[in-house]
Amino acid sequence: FDCRPDVFTYNVILQVMMREEIFFMLAFAVYNEMLKCNCAPNQYTFSILMDGLYKKGRVGDAQKMFDDMTSRGISPNSVTYTILISGLCQRGNAEDALKLFHEMKSGGHTPDSVAHNALLDGFCKLGRMVEAFELLRLFEKDGFVLGLRGYSSLIDGLFKARRYNEAFELYAVMLKKNIKPD
Repeated sequence: FDCRPDVFTYNVILQVMMREEIFFMLAFAVYNEMLKCNCAPNQYTFSILMDGLYKKGRVGDAQKMFDDMTSRGISPNSVTYTILISGLCQRGNAEDALKLFHEMKSGGHTPDSVAHNALLDGFCKLGRMVEAFELLRLFEKDGFVLGLRGYSSLIDGLFKARRYNEAFELYAVMLKKNIKPD
């Protein structure tokens, strides 16, 4: 009885391994085994691996994984782009994240609230509040509705920039829109 794992089985294994610290490095051995067995990875496989790499701060390796994915003819989807955008922003690379965001949109993918909020948060953490509010205006033109996470990022950024009045004004706007802090 010959039973070999398929891409879905490998993805489940990789997903569990990427979550557990002790199995993190072993996950890449499993990925290499997957390739040796001629089991083609899919978008989800790469999303799992890139997300884990970004969470470990291994931006270069995540970028290599992205390059590997595209070299195999696998196009990124909204989830993949969002993982990349979030990862870049978490590492202080908001400029490249913004480029990816525009690439995502021009490729016909609709950014979700995670991608929007990651970009806002990325620029706020860098103290680039002018750009953060410019992005917000752009996002609102596209129909994005700012939620608690976005407000929190902007208010935090304003406080760190010592723009206290604006922070309190934005907080009042948030409350007026019935968005309650957690």
